[in-house]
Amino acid sequence: MKNLVIATDGSAAAEEAVEFGLELALDHGAAVVFVHAVPAEEFAVGRLAAVPRPHGEPVDDSDAALGAAAAAAEKAGVSHTLERLSDDTVHAILQVAEREDADLIVVGSHGHRGVGSLLGSVSRDLLRRADRPVLVVKAAPASASS
Repeated sequence: MKNLVIATDGSAAAEEAVEFGLELALDHGAAVVFVHAVPAEEFAVGRLAAVPRPHGEPVDDSDAALGAAAAAAEKAGVSHTLERLSDDTVHAILQVAEREDADLIVVGSHGHRGVGSLLGSVSRDLLRRADRPVLVVKAAPASASS
């Protein structure tokens, strides 16, 4: 395993995916690309809002999810790059995985789709559409305070 793509949005599930993915990368000497995809509408401003187009966005201090992932990778000593894209989340992750020839896509799962669902919509769609292995890391349930 040489290349991993790890999706992050800063959620607890994504943080667990980052942690697990970094352990895999460290064990295999793999490089990591962290991807944070934000819907194009969120970057559209003013008159251009009517025609949102997928595109890359510069990574800066405003992206806490990528900042936290980068800090974790640096602490672990894992080679990494950051990608912030304005696009459909699943499409963006798949595009980066294709471009980087990723051996594995790692994603967290929120599982908010009802009581019987184990996977969130992004992880479920990645499993359906990906042409390479996808590892879904299920977030641990929050512990109740005593």
